[in-house]
Amino acid sequence: MILKKNPRNAVFVGENIVIKYRRDWNLRKIFNEFLLSWKASLHGLTPTPVLIGPIIVRRTAKGIPLAKVETKKVWRDLIELGAALSRAGIDHKEVRHPGYHVIVGDKLQIIDLERGKLTRRPKNLSRIVPWLLAQRINPDKIKEAVEAAEAPENDKKGALEAIKRWKPVEGRRQRAPRDHQAKADSSVRSSGSA
Repeated sequence: MILKKNPRNAVFVGENIVIKYRRDWNLRKIFNEFLLSWKASLHGLTPTPVLIGPIIVRRTAKGIPLAKVETKKVWRDLIELGAALSRAGIDHKEVRHPGYHVIVGDKLQIIDLERGKLTRRPKNLSRIVPWLLAQRINPDKIKEAVEAAEAPENDKKGALEAIKRWKPVEGRRQRAPRDHQAKADSSVRSSGSA
């Protein structure tokens, strides 16, 4: 049993149920999160929610957070999850860091759609791919999986652009020597000694 509190929400996570209470009673945001959760549940991406005033109730997603799983085992499933979210027209803005927003069980499930929105141009793959690259998944394999995924073209295009722009961390650590200062110092010395 876990109870999480912040200024906006109080979330109770039990063995079989999750109850989220919106403290500020912002009904527009409550309904938006419920609508996104309900639409995602129709696509099998999250447990079905129930709305009771400022409270959203849903079953607990069975499994463990993605952050506690070896990414190399589930990265293809994560790309399929992102593609499914995009096909549903849901843009999950926090999937850029999916560690605690994705539950790994029999299948991957998404949770916490609070900051998501319905859109015609979702960018889930565009957000997931840089995270996978940072986890040291082979860019060529990611490219193949993105091209094979059934996702909106704008999302695939953004993901492929991210792969094209990717530079491994090791390459960024090597810097060119700063010889412009040395050149300036030597030119001052040579002009001063003349």
